[in-house]
Amino acid sequence: MSAAWRDLATPRADLLLRGGRLIDPANNRDGIADVAIHNGRVIAIGIAAQELAPRRTIDVSEAIVTPGFIDMHVDVYEWVTDFGGRRTLRASNRAPQPSSTRAVRALGHSVDSKPSSPRLSCEDRNMDFDQLTNYASFIKDDPFRRALHFPAVEEALGDLNKKRILDIGCGDGLFSRLLAERGAAVVGYDRARQKIAEAQARVAAPGLEFTFVVATPHTFSHDGTFDAATSVMVLHYATSPEELAVFFRSASRHLGPGGQFISVVINPLFSAFGEDFVVRRFARLEGNIMRTEFLDRTSGRVEMTMEAAQYTSEEFERAAISGGMKPVAWKKLFATPDAVQQMGASFWQPCHEHQPYSLFVAQRE
Repeated sequence: MSAAWRDLATPRADLLLRGGRLIDPANNRDGIADVAIHNGRVIAIGIAAQELAPRRTIDVSEAIVTPGFIDMHVDVYEWVTDFGGRRTLRASNRAPQPSSTRAVRALGHSVDSKPSSPRLSCEDRNMDFDQLTNYASFIKDDPFRRALHFPAVEEALGDLNKKRILDIGCGDGLFSRLLAERGAAVVGYDRARQKIAEAQARVAAPGLEFTFVVATPHTFSHDGTFDAATSVMVLHYATSPEELAVFFRSASRHLGPGGQFISVVINPLFSAFGEDFVVRRFARLEGNIMRTEFLDRTSGRVEMTMEAAQYTSEEFERAAISGGMKPVAWKKLFATPDAVQQMGASFWQPCHEHQPYSLFVAQRE
């Protein structure tokens, strides 16, 4: 490959990686070079990369840019891996990409090999969120959670006073507490023991009713019934449509007649991969797997990367029916007026136009 290379079919880059050490064994290359990326693939290298008017530029002058590192490790679990289903041994053996004309697979590893951001892979969707130490701190102030996801669920729930809510995949209890502050009595469960411990450790304001337990859809059990169940960005980590149905079956078993399961999920129709969502970037991988990069709003730095399934609406609806529930509605998500005023319409425009998330409502019959 020459010092300057460009795909002439693409006029503009989404991202320019500037000044990094580019190591590309397949093309016998090792040196400092800029790399331009569009829609998840490299479109220019070297001087040609600077001519593509990139939408965003990241200085990677102290980093290595490479088509991929092989991540080989083994995780051993005894009997059950909870959300991921029953497995006793699982090995990651993702193969590297052979060509530098594919998307950069590993970025930000400095010369001393310290990784820049945690990653939850499609193979590791059953892994504990305790391993992502910065996830809770990112989500706590995330505008997508605070002004897009949470308000949509609250609106669907209606008046929360004295309602009994089951919060599935509650993490450290952020949303559960918000619901309790609105007057609900909440039980939240999650398989991440450390997150549940953090939720239990926080001092509650007088009068708030919430309980947190370590459980999975397979193991959760409660004596009473709930008026509604919620999950926010949880269901797409189910490792199969059959596992997805377990969430609905568990929710249905704990809901009263007519009780609704209200979930924020990856929009089955979303296709705007490569678009700039300011604090998110999405890419399509193999099959139904999509990658989400969580970005720092100021610097554009990737804080963490996750991979999950983009299930179809038919798969969600079949899972609900299999779990003893009736699909009721799919709803688009829009930021609250206060958030639009505070952050500006331009921040929210990509979300409103491309709708990366949806609200799915199912009801116990």
